[in-house]
Amino acid sequence: MARPAARRTVRVAIAAALALTAALAHAEPPAATGRWPVTDPIAARAMLDRLRGHHVRWRDGALEIVDVAGAGRPWIGVVERRGAALWLVGAGFAWRLRGALARPRLAGPGYLVWAIGRLTGADLDVARLGVLAPPER
Repeated sequence: MARPAARRTVRVAIAAALALTAALAHAEPPAATGRWPVTDPIAARAMLDRLRGHHVRWRDGALEIVDVAGAGRPWIGVVERRGAALWLVGAGFAWRLRGALARPRLAGPGYLVWAIGRLTGADLDVARLGVLAPPER
């Protein structure tokens, strides 16, 4: 039979694990970065031209998308195919693309894109998406 101190320790550990699980379930997803380094001035100009009408800026050698049509800051990354799924991979993140816009015709592998949507775990349910650059040839 377990001693009272051991039972108390187990109860405290279980309570702490449940509290952590509840906190993680309600935690805010990470914020979109909206930044992408671009060293080629011609490529930078082409990207900025594609973003006319949106709140963008060029700072410290990186394109920064502050807001897309009032929908907020997007994630910026390169589309990768992993098995049957498309993923958006950027600086410090990789999100599986989900939804009607997450199709190879719109977000093909190798394309640099921005995407806005709801982040659930490792899935980004894409609400808006735009191409910044085609794959490098």
